[in-house]
Amino acid sequence: MKKKEWQILLSYIRAHIGVALFLAGSAAVFAVVLFLSGLPAEPVRYAALLCAVGGVVCALPGYLQYRRRYKAAELALQGLPEAVDRLRAPSGAVEEACLCAMLAKSETDRQRQRIENADYFTMWIHQIKTPIAAMQLILREQDDARSRELLAELFRIDQYAEMALTYARLESPTTDLVLRRCAVEPIVRSVVRQYAGQFVRRHVALRCEIEPVCALTDEKWLAFILGQLLSNAVKYTENGTVTVRVTKELVLSVSDTGIGIAPEDLPRIFEKGFTGYNGRAGRKSTGLGMYLSRCAAEKLGHRISVQSAPGQGTTVSVDLRSVDLGVE
Repeated sequence: MKKKEWQILLSYIRAHIGVALFLAGSAAVFAVVLFLSGLPAEPVRYAALLCAVGGVVCALPGYLQYRRRYKAAELALQGLPEAVDRLRAPSGAVEEACLCAMLAKSETDRQRQRIENADYFTMWIHQIKTPIAAMQLILREQDDARSRELLAELFRIDQYAEMALTYARLESPTTDLVLRRCAVEPIVRSVVRQYAGQFVRRHVALRCEIEPVCALTDEKWLAFILGQLLSNAVKYTENGTVTVRVTKELVLSVSDTGIGIAPEDLPRIFEKGFTGYNGRAGRKSTGLGMYLSRCAAEKLGHRISVQSAPGQGTTVSVDLRSVDLGVE
C-alpha cells in the first residue's frame, strides 16, 4: 500500500477511533471469556477471524466513501482559493479538523510561494534598471538623431519596468504608503520634466495650470498615477495639446486633444488587461496603466474618473479631496 493510502487509512481510523476501540475491546472480551471457559484455541481463533472479516466488510463502504472525499478535498485544494467553495461539508469534527489543517497548510504554502515570486520579481526589476540607466548615460553623450531616438525607446522600457515594479508592490500584502500633507505642484512638475522629451519628440504641446495647493497623499504613488496619465495622453495625441491642471478644489486632471475613447470602452477603461479599440488598433497598449492607476488611487483614498468622446480628446481627473486617512 502506498504511503498516501496509509495516511488516508490512519486518518479514517482516527475519525472513527471510538468505534474501533469498542470493537477491539469486544473482541478481547470475547476471546478471554472463551479462553476461561476452557474451549480449544482453534474455535476461538476461528470466531475472532470471522468477527474481523465481518468488521472489515461493514467498514469498507464507509472507508471508500471517506477516501473519495479525501481525494476530492486534495484536488480542490490544488485550486485554492477558487475551489474551496466546491468542497462538501465535513461529516464530523475530526474530518473537519483534518480539512481545516489541510486548508491552512495549502494556503500557507501558496502564500510563501507568492512572497518568494514577488521578491524575485522585484529584485530582477531593480537589477534591469541599472543597465537601462547606463545605456541612457552613454546615449546622452552622443547627442544625435539616432541616439535621441534610442533614448526615447529606453525611456519607454524604463517606464514599463517601473510599471511592473508598481504592479508587484500593489499585489503585495504590504504596500509602502507614506501618507502626508504635501504640495502638489512640485510632484506635477517633476513628472512633467520626465516626460518632456516624449512631448518634444511627438510634437505635442504641454500646458500646466497648477494652483498652489496641498493634499494628503503619497508623493511616489501620486507621481506614478500622473506618469501613467501623461503617457496615455502623449501616446494617443498627435500634433495636439495636453493640459495638466490642479484646481483649488484639489482636483488633478490631464486633458488631451487626442483621438478620444469609444463610448462602449469607457465603462471598462479601468479593467485589468483591457486595451479597448485604440489599444488594439495601435497594438501599443498593455491594458495595465489605467488599472494600476485606479488601484493606486484607491489605496491613497482618491477617486479617479474619465470623460472622453471619439475625436474630441480625453480628460482623466483624480479627486484628491476624497482622502480620509490619518497622517503618518
